[in-house]
Amino acid sequence: MTGIFKINNNEVFGSDGTFSGTIGNASFPSGHIVQMQHFSINAETSTNSTTFVATALTDQITITDASNKVIIIANVAGALKTGANYISAYTIYRGTTNLASGGSDTVSAYDWMGFLKSGDSNEAGTNINMCFVDSPGAGTHTYTVYYGSNDGSNAYFCVWNQTSQIILMEVTA
Repeated sequence: MTGIFKINNNEVFGSDGTFSGTIGNASFPSGHIVQMQHFSINAETSTNSTTFVATALTDQITITDASNKVIIIANVAGALKTGANYISAYTIYRGTTNLASGGSDTVSAYDWMGFLKSGDSNEAGTNINMCFVDSPGAGTHTYTVYYGSNDGSNAYFCVWNQTSQIILMEVTA
């Protein structure tokens, strides 16, 4: 297709609006989003594991400038079924590292970013919202939502096949 904007006869913006090329020594000031990735899923799964288990809600982003940050936003349709005073917990991992403070792989260590607690023997459900700013360095990084249960109760992900999503944004340093 014919470019709609050219510099020195080189197509910079294609007719579909995509950018390909460079403009001199242009750089984005600190705090600008330079790319975004998004993935959503709506397939219900459950676990009664007391250690965190990976969900299928995962995406990756390639960072070229080691000083840039990644903002991770995840929204999970979660639920907890069976048992009184049980907890289903949700967190975000980069690769095999739990990004929650403490970074434990065990739900009972309270190293999670969001949780749902039942108050009685009835089921409970809600959206769990998580946000984290990461400094992963240059390279391709995979982010995945994990979940688990504190005491063998049934923790649900995408309960009733509701949509859960993850958004990754690279931000200039």
